[in-house]
Amino acid sequence: MDTITRYKKHNLTILKTIGKGTYGNVFLCEKTDTLLTIVKDIQLNIKIQDHKKEILFYVSQILLGVNYIHSLKVIHRDLKAENILLTGKHGVLVKIGDFGISKMLAS
Repeated sequence: MDTITRYKKHNLTILKTIGKGTYGNVFLCEKTDTLLTIVKDIQLNIKIQDHKKEILFYVSQILLGVNYIHSLKVIHRDLKAENILLTGKHGVLVKIGDFGISKMLAS
């Protein structure tokens, strides 16, 4: 389904493309005569299909790490891409780093 048809289903009219990126475009749209909105058209489905197993692996590794630090009563408080480290000789091992603003919970 093309972009214009998808937007018409939501009563949006594309007025102008105001940005382009790796995963989609940003459009200035008109919803009613008096309402303008900015919409990001994300085309992740196309990009992700080939990497589902890898993404699932990384996300599960991160969640296992978060579960482990929570079991130690530690809250990271700054979990973001920059604090996820990839390491390992025989395959990829995911580690969580930068515990600078983490907090220990009281028992």
